[in-house]
Amino acid sequence: MTTACEEYIHLSIASITEDSVLGFDLYQPGGSEPKLYRSKNIPISTSDLRKLHELGQEFLLVPQNQRFVLLDHLCESLPNMIADQTIPVRQKYEVLTETSVAMMTNLYEDPSLPESVKFLIKQARHHVTLALSNEEAHSTILAGGFEASPMIAHAIHVSNLAILVAMRCGISEPDQLFEVCLSGLLHEVGKVVIDKKIFERSQSHGRIPNRRLKTYPAIGGDIMAKTKVIPENTLRAIVEHQERLDGSGFPRELEATDIGTSARIVSICDFYDETIRFGENNVKPKPYTVLSHLKNAPQRFDNGIVLELIRLFAGSN
Repeated sequence: MTTACEEYIHLSIASITEDSVLGFDLYQPGGSEPKLYRSKNIPISTSDLRKLHELGQEFLLVPQNQRFVLLDHLCESLPNMIADQTIPVRQKYEVLTETSVAMMTNLYEDPSLPESVKFLIKQARHHVTLALSNEEAHSTILAGGFEASPMIAHAIHVSNLAILVAMRCGISEPDQLFEVCLSGLLHEVGKVVIDKKIFERSQSHGRIPNRRLKTYPAIGGDIMAKTKVIPENTLRAIVEHQERLDGSGFPRELEATDIGTSARIVSICDFYDETIRFGENNVKPKPYTVLSHLKNAPQRFDNGIVLELIRLFAGSN
């Protein structure tokens, strides 16, 4: 049974500009049932925003059935928010990830829907823009947390980590970073196609225990290819992110020279975050244990990329 608040999506106040006409209803949380704050098509004034801030209200709620209009608003408003030097980096990160959670939730409802994928494509570019803005953004992205279902949190963390590692590996072009970022966000979409409820669970099937689930990278790549909006390098990374340099991976048992750079980056970030987040045999290891495991497996993982991941966490050049 769902609660009243689960029927709504959070909208950060920071994403609303003065005199905005939003096109969707806004509700205030509180009590047993959210209360209507402003009906659609009625502008939010400067004084409204000021009063909300004075009340300490950081977010409002939008009904789930109006999510497409909300997502369109967020896609249009985020670039201005990220560029605004008066807004703290931490607040930008929180709004960005909150928006990504909403978009990933929408995508997982139907991964084959091109409209949902297009929203996420725009969102991936916003992640890259924030990461490229300054050093403070790097540390905020690396340390930042947020609330989401386990699978969605994993996808966003892998994506953000992949951007930072790619930058350390010398990838600086926004379009290339975008492809890496989008690969991280979409790398496990095939699992949702196999089992739509998987992203609501508290574990990620560990290291993929059954043959059927081992097909998920290829399934995810096929579904994304059919939308006709995903870059070729991203499609390749989705399919290859579980491959290993020694040919022990899946789904095609590729070897080193056949595995693309984006897939190598995502595979390492995926292994790290999944092991930290979900553990193995019901035991969650310490970060240094997972990093040590990666470093000691050069036959499976690209050692140069692993070293950049270690340096990233160490904060060294």
